[in-house]
Amino acid sequence: MDFLLVGVPGLIVLYGGVRLSETAIDPDTYPRIVAWCLAGFVVVLAVIELLNLEPGVTIAYPRWSFTLGTAFGIAAGFGVGVNDARAPSRTHERSSGTTEPSNARTTDRTRSPGWSPTNSRTRSPSPRYTSNESPRATTPRSGK
Repeated sequence: MDFLLVGVPGLIVLYGGVRLSETAIDPDTYPRIVAWCLAGFVVVLAVIELLNLEPGVTIAYPRWSFTLGTAFGIAAGFGVGVNDARAPSRTHERSSGTTEPSNARTTDRTRSPGWSPTNSRTRSPSPRYTSNESPRATTPRSGK
């Protein structure tokens, strides 16, 4: 069981690292991913160390806590790093014009002749009121 708790985050990072070259992420952003992995490692390590230094908190197995926590911190850092590295890659693709937008909603909106952001946010008038009636023109309630 202990191997699974530490091995699964390790396998996630290992598998993701191997598959990273097959993605559309620019290789120049790989150091960002490594930086996020190290940041996840350091942050979790610092939190566990602060808990260990707190006199009112007792950690039964500090080595195990460090091992498990840092494994999850590195895996979380890898996920955040990959997401962070995708942003410049997407920006570079859009600026170079090599790919179409992958979002179907964006594609539909750009092809729609009358679409604009302000048109999509405005709502049509409610059918409950006629043109002579105001929504605030209601009879006052009695206090009884």
